[in-house]
Amino acid sequence: MQHAYDLADGLLVHPDFDEEGRHPFQFDTVHEYQIRDRGLQSCVNSRQEYQRHLYGSKTLVTYCKNGEEPKICIPDEMLSRLVKYYHEISAHVEGATRLEQTIRRHYFHPKLSEAVQKLVLSCDTCQKNKRGSKTYGQLAPREAVLLPWQEIHCDSIGPWKIDLRARNIEFKAMTIIDPATNLIEIQPLLNGTAMEAADVVEDTWIARYPRPVRCITDNGPEFGQEFRDRLEKNLGIKVRSSTARNPQGNSIVERIHQSVGLILRVITPEENPRSFEDGKRVIRRCLATAMHACRCASSGAIGDLSPGALAFHRDMLLDIPMQTDITILTTNRQGMIDRNLLKANAKRIKHDYAVDEKVLKQVSLGLSDKLTPSYTGPYRITTVHTNGTVTIELKPHIYERINIRRIKPYRAPI
Repeated sequence: MQHAYDLADGLLVHPDFDEEGRHPFQFDTVHEYQIRDRGLQSCVNSRQEYQRHLYGSKTLVTYCKNGEEPKICIPDEMLSRLVKYYHEISAHVEGATRLEQTIRRHYFHPKLSEAVQKLVLSCDTCQKNKRGSKTYGQLAPREAVLLPWQEIHCDSIGPWKIDLRARNIEFKAMTIIDPATNLIEIQPLLNGTAMEAADVVEDTWIARYPRPVRCITDNGPEFGQEFRDRLEKNLGIKVRSSTARNPQGNSIVERIHQSVGLILRVITPEENPRSFEDGKRVIRRCLATAMHACRCASSGAIGDLSPGALAFHRDMLLDIPMQTDITILTTNRQGMIDRNLLKANAKRIKHDYAVDEKVLKQVSLGLSDKLTPSYTGPYRITTVHTNGTVTIELKPHIYERINIRRIKPYRAPI
């Protein structure tokens, strides 16, 4: 029968200190390391702050300055091992500052702070698992879209679920927005295929508004090769995709999705659908209400005008014509973009990524991924681009282009 203390022993962390299996908290171990350090022994005879004190049955060299409490001197050979031992026995919970404070409570070495910083910053376990770490690299500038109807941003929302009595309805929706005017179209997606997404673009946007030159999408399956071929070959629209899991690359659509979700949560309980037809009617009403609300709401990015007023030159509710200077609006929007960029870069650490540099890739975590490591890697950078992205090698001959928001430099363990 296994005793309780055996179980507890199996749960504790017992890192190795040296090859001989000794422990740094034993005075015999410290004494043996101090005897081998000739520089430390000479300090006892030449400097007043270095003294000898009795700990247990061993006389150890200590450091005592200005009448403070004596602290055990750490020999040079023992320094890195002691720091590593304390870092591992604390289960990597303590950062550099707290770890140094813990060690300095009873030990002294003139280069203790340097050793702690060097080990903690290069710890492989800490780099991959600690969250809320600092961000590195300056974000690239972005130009505001000048003319309306030149570009559209497409994205999908959902899936959303509506509870009925006997079954549930799960649906997705597709949003199309003109980034110059923020005018939006929202249509439901039944099966979420690339062909259906292309149909929505043709039947909803192309049938109502001037043909755009570019189409920006995310990397969802509904914007696959069939979607790209359909728009590029049939309509002459150039399709571009934002980098994987970088919502800032399609930020206008992502912000509107939050508003759509709020409207869905408000209307669905009010309607209380019971049948499948009721559910489809609620879906149509929710999406129409969300689209109308987005078109009527004023936006600071377009001079406190509403997207509908800017696009149609009339207030969405009142019979009042609206005349705007698109050049002035674009200049103001560009200034807002530049100010936000400066604010974001002020919080980031300056770092120039280079080819062959090793980086860690941030993992996109959900609410249930509390035990999942925050980063994977390290991966080698193969190409550095000018738009704030780099290409990394995930596996031999397998590459991914990723935004610098989702990576950080990797420091090899010492």
